[in-house]
Amino acid sequence: MDSSQEKARFLAPRILLLGLSFVSLVICILSGVAHYRKAGWGDLWHPIGWLLSMAFLVFAFLPGPRDLTAGFKSLVKPKTAFFLFWILFFVVAHLWNLRTAPWNGDGIFADAAQDLLFLKTHVTSRPFQAAWFQSYGGHFAHQTLFDYYLWPWLHLFGYNILTNEAALLALWCTTFLFMLLLTDLFFQSYVVTSVIALLFTFLPFAFIYTFHGDHYEMAAPLCVASLYFLHGGFKTDSSFCLALGGIAAGLCLASSLLGKQYVLA
Repeated sequence: MDSSQEKARFLAPRILLLGLSFVSLVICILSGVAHYRKAGWGDLWHPIGWLLSMAFLVFAFLPGPRDLTAGFKSLVKPKTAFFLFWILFFVVAHLWNLRTAPWNGDGIFADAAQDLLFLKTHVTSRPFQAAWFQSYGGHFAHQTLFDYYLWPWLHLFGYNILTNEAALLALWCTTFLFMLLLTDLFFQSYVVTSVIALLFTFLPFAFIYTFHGDHYEMAAPLCVASLYFLHGGFKTDSSFCLALGGIAAGLCLASSLLGKQYVLA
């Protein structure tokens, strides 16, 4: 098989998947309009259309089986153990003496309590909303993504403070991981990455804010993940990484005001 035939064979499924992504996006837009015009079918197809569109986009640029196998094999190396060590260190440092910490089960931050009350009384009992606009309580469109992130955690493990804190810790672990990956990408140094890991773990504001429970915490992992994938995508000429970086950047718009500032930057 010559190069032109091989290229055509490679491009055909990609064009099909990109076409399906575009069609799904159109369905998302039309169902969104239907949703806000009180048509019942838009409630379900609005999120489904968006999820299908993003899934088709990712699959369109998914590396081939050989590249995927090579990528998984590259995870079996000392650097992976290095990152796992620091993630474990981060978790242990934040759970140490949790029973006597100010964010324990005896109380919760005011903003977190307000978000949880809104989630339970409005979001979980209504059809899907791409954005919530309320004239009271300070709940606006940029908090919607955070609400839908917390929902499955609370539904699966119970509406309690411990579940809320576990969901928040998962967000900060993700932020921590991509911060280390970015540092390694920029400096390629175990020493520099270790120093950043220590600073990020014990920086007082970040340490306490881990369990604060506000929608701003949704922006942090999305911003660093987007930056990591975009930088890696341009550096390695990877369309797959660029697609992931673009999706994360788009979700930043729905995460918080900080996410919008990141996109503008």
